[in-house]
Amino acid sequence: MPRSVRIGSILIAMFGAGLWLEALWAGAGPRWFAASRSWAALHPPMALRGLIASGLGFFVLAWGLRKGYRWAWFTAMTWTIAWAGLVIALLGIFLLGRTSEGEILIVRFMRAYPLESLAGGGSAAALLGSLAYLCRKDARAYFRSGP
Repeated sequence: MPRSVRIGSILIAMFGAGLWLEALWAGAGPRWFAASRSWAALHPPMALRGLIASGLGFFVLAWGLRKGYRWAWFTAMTWTIAWAGLVIALLGIFLLGRTSEGEILIVRFMRAYPLESLAGGGSAAALLGSLAYLCRKDARAYFRSGP
């Protein structure tokens, strides 16, 4: 297995773990941490189930990539491109948007949710990194020829 596939699968698993940590922080965190209460208020109860299911899906993708399954590579590429598009769109909105006081939205968000911003940045980096590694020539050739 090429190194790029190994690293890409690890990064996809890290993104799935980030989704599970977000679900844990928003679901169980408010019981013990006051900082988590305002973040939990942003997530409706059904969103937590979606985060857990998405995290499980990314773990299955990482497993499929490690096994060399072509369906896993194709699904990983489509999911990471879709999620990366969402991340880029949200980042654009937060960078271009302004509050009524003229403050840039991302600055206000990072002040209000510093831990969540750091975790979100790490998750986005893992997602974009996995996309970059899985797009490499050796990764594509590996999935073309099979394990």
